[in-house]
Amino acid sequence: MPRCLQVMVCLLLGAAAALAQNPSGRPQPESSGQAPEYSVAGLALGARVKPDSPEYQGYRCGPSDQFPGFTSCRKIRQERSAGGSFNAMYSFLHARDGTVVYVDRYQDPAFLDASAAEEEIRRYSDTFRDAARITRNPERPGAPAGILAAWGKIVLEPLGSESLKALAQGRNPGPGYLIDFIGDFARSAKEGLPVYQIGGGAGFVWVASFDQRSHGILRIAAADTSLFQSDRARGPKEP
Repeated sequence: MPRCLQVMVCLLLGAAAALAQNPSGRPQPESSGQAPEYSVAGLALGARVKPDSPEYQGYRCGPSDQFPGFTSCRKIRQERSAGGSFNAMYSFLHARDGTVVYVDRYQDPAFLDASAAEEEIRRYSDTFRDAARITRNPERPGAPAGILAAWGKIVLEPLGSESLKALAQGRNPGPGYLIDFIGDFARSAKEGLPVYQIGGGAGFVWVASFDQRSHGILRIAAADTSLFQSDRARGPKEP
């Protein structure tokens, strides 16, 4: 058989096999062997920001107080949804080369109930191809219902008694990003509600609380705290 005919037969067989696996011909989701992209408000963990871009200049940025060598950026916007108007705070942390190692969005108030929260968590689990690790706010009179979900290598470490005492007294318990169910660390510490420090590798966390009127807070964050003290934060080495 001529070589050109052999090549054509191989191409046709390959196309037939691909069509059998994907009859629609549409692009398929990433395979489970690929790391998922963790992003918040269009800003992906590991992406490299450009300081001269209009998007970057929409934030207020400066040296991080907690992590030397990193830059912290933040902006607050008033937005509106079907439930009503709300304040949304966006923040992220990037290394000297512009690589994003933490990105966060906090909304107050949020408008959702238990059913909507469960559906949102299922949607993220489908996107990440990963089952959520779920923690619920302890039930007690006067406390809102809350649910926290985490994916990837992110680790949520409960604060110890001394750190909680510092928070209750309005003091900083030390460097690190914290997360709780109600969006008020001092109140959580005073009322005996859990407060966690975000640690571990690349991952995503989603937390919401809601009262009987379906009002509460919503926070989502992507982080890779293993990079907070990486070589890239210290800049290039001397020749």
